[in-house]
Amino acid sequence: MYLPAGVLLLNPSSNLVVRPAEEFCMSMSIDVRSADRTPGTPARLVAPSPCPVAAPETVVDVLFPLVDEEEWPPYPAETIDAVLIAHDLAEIRGIPWFVTEVSCGDIVQVRHDGIGYVGGGIVSRSGHSTVHVMATSEADLAPIVRTLDALGARVASGLTPPMLTVDVPESCSLDGVLAVLTAAESMTCAYTVASRQHRTRAPRD
Repeated sequence: MYLPAGVLLLNPSSNLVVRPAEEFCMSMSIDVRSADRTPGTPARLVAPSPCPVAAPETVVDVLFPLVDEEEWPPYPAETIDAVLIAHDLAEIRGIPWFVTEVSCGDIVQVRHDGIGYVGGGIVSRSGHSTVHVMATSEADLAPIVRTLDALGARVASGLTPPMLTVDVPESCSLDGVLAVLTAAESMTCAYTVASRQHRTRAPRD
């Protein structure tokens, strides 16, 4: 595993890394890496699609400051994988762990602060929803992961306490996902809808 100089991996099974405070213009010393990226890996080029005219995609980390509400989330910032589609626009590809109102596929404004990209407002929404699940043990989450996967949701697990971050694409029923999570909800397992983009469907007559 590659880690840049000055970066310490806290937990190989999670996406948490510690960086020197001077790396962040806002003096942030800890950030959380979103799902789908090995901690510490640099920006990379993804192989182009089979179409010969397609250009390679530049994958970058986009930093989102986090709002501390009653000591949660426990980190001051989160970085999320995104594809740079213009000098000031990026398409989110990772699943956010703590950032709210942002989902995979959203196009967001970005700016380069001299160190890296910082996320801004959303320009276009993807229609995906994001759900965060927390439990006291991995055993509580295992059956949830299997069921959500069968429904067509994309699930990533990790962090401490055990958490899931769930990408619910438009093709997957958000109501179905929430029904599963509501049934699993208990004193040791809870969830929150971090980004709701599925349209409310009118009941049929």
